[in-house]
Amino acid sequence: MPTVDPTAPGAGPATRETREAADGFADVLADVGSPARAGARLTLGEMLGLPAARAGGSIAATAGTDIPQASGTAGDAIAAAERYLGVPYKWGGTDPATGLDCSGFLQRAFDDVGVDLPRVSADQARAGEPVDGLDNARPGDLVYWSGRGGRSNHIGLYLGDGRMMHAPRTGDVVKVDSVRSAPPDAIRRVA
Repeated sequence: MPTVDPTAPGAGPATRETREAADGFADVLADVGSPARAGARLTLGEMLGLPAARAGGSIAATAGTDIPQASGTAGDAIAAAERYLGVPYKWGGTDPATGLDCSGFLQRAFDDVGVDLPRVSADQARAGEPVDGLDNARPGDLVYWSGRGGRSNHIGLYLGDGRMMHAPRTGDVVKVDSVRSAPPDAIRRVA
């Protein structure tokens, strides 16, 4: 079973600044980092009281949420990501016990299935292989939008059928949403 390690590097408080873009998503201006903290390794399910994720399966499907199924590592990443649904957004957040931002959410979900993603969305938007347009995107791909001046802005996990899972903004939670009306600036296949 994948585990969530609250002692992982980068799980500490944010050290970067943001500006809110016109659409409410934060522009990321610098990286986050902090020393590792001592503590026990817990699964996210243990921390939140959720059922265990099934490899290649979907918790949300058993709970009545209609999330398309993907196979292989992409499917496993979606199943891992579903375990974070409802976790509050926290700018710079990398610890589900205190909150996740968009890139911290994706880094955690993919780390849970053994895929190493960079910490910030600008770097995540260059990971893996490019995908040419939303019509060619598959469940498990990363969808990314630039902010003002080309700075990183927001990233989510594509689920298929024009939907994504993401940590949208302060005051919200990790959730499933429609892909925004503007097409993503980058789509990347990392699994």
